[in-house]
Amino acid sequence: MSEGIMHKDVLELAVADGRFSIFLNAIKKAGLEEFFMTPGPFTVFAPVDAAFSRFFNILTVTVPGDPFGWLKHLVLDHVVHGTIMILPFNPSGREIFKTMTGKTLVLQRDKKIMINGARVLEADNVCRYGCLHVISRILTPDDELEKIPHY
Repeated sequence: MSEGIMHKDVLELAVADGRFSIFLNAIKKAGLEEFFMTPGPFTVFAPVDAAFSRFFNILTVTVPGDPFGWLKHLVLDHVVHGTIMILPFNPSGREIFKTMTGKTLVLQRDKKIMINGARVLEADNVCRYGCLHVISRILTPDDELEKIPHY
């Protein structure tokens, strides 16, 4: 992440980082760009591009918008209202959060920091309207991802 620069929102932060082009494309296709530009605050658990390898075609095919609302749901499965800081590392901590879609996220701290099976690769990237945590995989369960239409 960019050292010493306070980005306005999580979109600016994600664009500046460069590891989230597929997630950012999903945000755009779902029509959520303006949502992320509001003061929030929001915490985003952002999957790196490699996390989408299985669903790359769904998220990169040129189809206007999100006609079934699946991408919006997928994106908001990674967003929690409020600013949630993970560090400092507490080796026995466990916290539970609700996403914007009502899904439960369980953050566990053991030898690694995990959230619903995804490893937190980088934590507490702060911007004016919230923060972003870099994660290793998509938080939406596979059975739900299978329902996304293959355009």
